[in-house]
Amino acid sequence: MTGMIDTTHPYFGGCPICHKHNGFLHIGRGDTWFVCDEHCTKYACGGELDGWRWMSEAEFEHNRKLLEAYTEVEPWVPTNEEIEGYWADQQSKQQEDGRPSSATPESPTDAELDAFLRACADRGKQE
Repeated sequence: MTGMIDTTHPYFGGCPICHKHNGFLHIGRGDTWFVCDEHCTKYACGGELDGWRWMSEAEFEHNRKLLEAYTEVEPWVPTNEEIEGYWADQQSKQQEDGRPSSATPESPTDAELDAFLRACADRGKQE
């Protein structure tokens, strides 16, 4: 429904069923939701992910209507080991493809990840 590319990147958590998400939808300033189209789940994300500033109220309203079909859930939250495993897998794939391992972006620091996950959890509790 969102038309976004499926990702297994664990930084933003994921659907509690499949551990993936299809990206996010803005429905206002600082009001962002990640969605899993396959399982029709959504979870709130505090913070201001880029993009909302250039959206019109009509686009926000369109996204609000889309989200009505989704069930709000608590997101799957990866452990540090799962995040490290993700980056190790990415590095292996790049080496298999003949790309330098330096092409892999740095994984977030524990502090950055903890701050983000706290913001998401706090946001979920407010609603």
